[in-house]
Amino acid sequence: MVENNKIINKKLRLRTTIFSSGTISRQELIRNTGLNTRSVIAYADELCKQGIISQSKEENPHGGRPSIHYHSCSEKICCAGITLLRNVLGIIVVDVNSWILFSKMLTIPENASITEMITLVFRQIEEFRKQFPDKVLMRIALSRNPYSSSHSKFFTAMPELTLALSKHFAVPAELYKSSEVILLHQIQRSNITEPSVLLSSGDEINVAMVENGQIVPAMHHYERKLAHCQFSARSLEKCYCGKWHCICNTMTTLATVRRYYHLKGQDFSALQAKAPNPDNFYQECYNNLHARGDAGEAAARRIQEERGQLWAELICRVKEDLHAKHVFISFRNRVTYQKLEQAYAELTGEALPIQAVQVNHNADVICATASIARIKVLSNS
Repeated sequence: MVENNKIINKKLRLRTTIFSSGTISRQELIRNTGLNTRSVIAYADELCKQGIISQSKEENPHGGRPSIHYHSCSEKICCAGITLLRNVLGIIVVDVNSWILFSKMLTIPENASITEMITLVFRQIEEFRKQFPDKVLMRIALSRNPYSSSHSKFFTAMPELTLALSKHFAVPAELYKSSEVILLHQIQRSNITEPSVLLSSGDEINVAMVENGQIVPAMHHYERKLAHCQFSARSLEKCYCGKWHCICNTMTTLATVRRYYHLKGQDFSALQAKAPNPDNFYQECYNNLHARGDAGEAAARRIQEERGQLWAELICRVKEDLHAKHVFISFRNRVTYQKLEQAYAELTGEALPIQAVQVNHNADVICATASIARIKVLSNS
């Protein structure tokens, strides 16, 4: 049965009062929270079973019934963050004050099954519990990177892992995109309250949004619509929807690489077929493309400038559709950024309302993922 918001808020009020007091009698708790005796007893018993508060009896020096006191055990609370990047799993456990208690980076063998991946994660959580038997795992947050992992069988298994963790450890577990985690982390650090989005391009165009301090769910519906919006660039091949100017056929990593080799007069498909690792070939080409553009190669430089124009059009469209006040982007190429600034000013007559997001290590995403779980525990949401 799903609890309604009124009950959740009552429990949060009671838990916050106990945590802030350290130790408090039942009668004081009733007075300070405004809850009736039955509710205080029921909610406090639930917290005692979870292990995050304790209860004691103290004799009344004047005789009569002993008084019941509740004691905060918030130092026992911990939350886990789990991330997937390609076939690398990062696991971190933090306490209520964000201190890192446990961390592991695991490389999953390419030939491992989904069951073996889930078992591997279970073992790490169990290892943590053995090392810290007095800690209480309250929540798990998971994130996956759709830009570099979407073709991986482990990527598609993350929802299954999320459900398995929640069932096995009897705690809430939620799955996020890494872009959502990064954006929320940036918003909290910058004290931004207005609606904000993070735009990323990879195998797909990705949009993450935060409004009122919360991740906006189900953005994939908007992403599907956005993918077939018509922009200025014409793709090399007609999209399956029958149009030539879809953003999904002009701005993704693969589309960019294809366009680059077309300008050079080379057959990308033939080059990919000869590559030692065909599946990763286009990503390697994309990384090399920017190095070549920065070095002044004409075809690569043209691609960088074309992408700046597309980014400007994309930002204008997303701001209008989602009424976003702040836009974050995840690239740092100088040539593309300069063209973006120029094109945006030409399109709107305004300065560019964006901030660059720089996440250089998978550890940044792992810590931010665990932080989401921690904040949800503290807010009881």
